[in-house]
Amino acid sequence: MEEHKKRYLKKLLERRGKELAGTLVSDMRNLEEEARTCYSERVSLTSHKFVQMMLLDACFIVELFRYTSLNNGDDRNDPIFRIIWISMKLGRDLLLAQNQFPLFVLQKVYDKTTTPGEEDFHDVIFKFFSYLFEQAPAPTGGALNAGEEIEHLLDFIYKKLWIARPNIKQVQNGEFTRTARRNTKQVENEEFIRIRCATELQEAGIKFEKMPETEMHKLPKAPILFEEAKGIMKISELTIDNETGSLLRNLTVYEQYQNARYGPLVSFLDVMDGLINTAKDVKILCESRILTNYLGDEEVVAQMSNRLGVSVCLPPENNYKEMLKNVNKYCDRKWNKWMANLWHNYFNTPWAIISFFAALVLLILTAVQSVFSVLAYFQ
Repeated sequence: MEEHKKRYLKKLLERRGKELAGTLVSDMRNLEEEARTCYSERVSLTSHKFVQMMLLDACFIVELFRYTSLNNGDDRNDPIFRIIWISMKLGRDLLLAQNQFPLFVLQKVYDKTTTPGEEDFHDVIFKFFSYLFEQAPAPTGGALNAGEEIEHLLDFIYKKLWIARPNIKQVQNGEFTRTARRNTKQVENEEFIRIRCATELQEAGIKFEKMPETEMHKLPKAPILFEEAKGIMKISELTIDNETGSLLRNLTVYEQYQNARYGPLVSFLDVMDGLINTAKDVKILCESRILTNYLGDEEVVAQMSNRLGVSVCLPPENNYKEMLKNVNKYCDRKWNKWMANLWHNYFNTPWAIISFFAALVLLILTAVQSVFSVLAYFQ
C-alpha cells in the first residue's frame, strides 16, 4: 500500500506542480500538534516521520476520493480501480474505528490541491462512500448542519447516515414530540422492554411493511414506526451484504464512544436483534421488502444480526420505548393472544393448515349432506 500512496502523491505533484510539495509539508508541520491530540494513544513517531505519514496518507485519501468523484471509480488504468472490490475494501478499511484520520488534515490537503469548478470536499467524500448508503437503516443523504464539526471519516458517515437528535421520542399516533432531558435516576428506574421476534409478532396479527421514502423524510431519523390502530410496523429498508456487518459494528463502536446516554443506531439494532432470532424471522422481513439479502443464506443473516449486539451496552435513553410498549400492548390483547397461540401451536406448519381446511371442508360437506338427507326424508 505504501507504493500506491507514493504513486498517488507523485501523480498529484505532476498535475499541480512539484513546488506544491513544500507548501503541503509546511501545512502538515503547522497541523502536527493538533493532529497528534486526535489519537487516543500517544504517537511515538518523530516529528519528521509523523509529518511524512500525514502527507502520504492525506494525499492518498484525497486523491482516491477525487478520482472516484471525477471518473465514477472507472479508471481502468489505475490498479486500485481496475478491480471494483479493491476500492470497496479500501473504503471499508478507511471506516475501521482504529484507522481514523483527522478530517481537518484531509480538508487542508483538498483545499490546497483543488482546482476551480471542483466539488465541495464533503460531496466528494459522499460520492466515494455512496454504495454504503444503500445499507443505511435510516433516511440517507441528509445535509449536515452548517458549521458542524466533523472529526474524521467515520464521524462523517455516522452523521450523514444518522444525524442524532437526542430530545425526541415516539408517541402512540406515530408523531414525534420533543421531550425534556431526564435525570439519571429517572432513567435508571425505567423498566427494560424487549420486543417479540418477527414470527411471534406476525402470529399476533402484526403486519410488516417497508417504510416508504415519503414517510422516512417526515420522521426525525427514526427508521421504525408502529401504527397501533392498523397493527402495522414500518421499517426502513436495510441492505445486507458482505460489508454490512463491518460498517454497523464500526458505527456502533463510534456512537458509544461519542455518547454514552443516547444511541439511535444502537437502539435501532437492538430492536432489529429482537425481531430477528431465526432464519424464519429473516424470511418474514425479506418478504416484506424490509431486508434485502445479498448474502443468500437467511440463517447467516440471523447470526450476523445476533452477533451485532454482543458486547454492546444499550443507552439509557431510547426513543423506541413508547413504540415497544405499544407493540407489547397490541400483542397482549385477548384476541391477538388467542390468534398467536392458535397459529403457534396448531398452524405452525403448512400441513397443519392444509389438514385444518380439509377437515373444515369435510365437516361442511357432512353438514350439507345431513341437511339434504333430512329434507329428502320429509319430502
